[in-house]
Amino acid sequence: MGKAASKKNPRIKALEEQLGGNTVQMLDRLMREVVRARTAASEALRRLRAKSSDQQALEDFRRARQAVIHHRQRLLRVLEAHTEGCSS
Repeated sequence: MGKAASKKNPRIKALEEQLGGNTVQMLDRLMREVVRARTAASEALRRLRAKSSDQQALEDFRRARQAVIHHRQRLLRVLEAHTEGCSS
């Protein structure tokens, strides 16, 4: 186990320390966060359509969309680091 850990990509090690857990756990958690954010964005969009002039509904939708983008970017960073580790 020590030998495998010493070969680990430094980006993966840093992400594991930052996010906690191993790569599989990080990917699982980040995927669930993306799904939750997309669900929240869909709900916010539904509320926005029901109340087209409601400023709060519009702001909720914007915030929810930003959360989706944020969680997708985090997931992509982990996947890119993992791919680099696999190819080297």
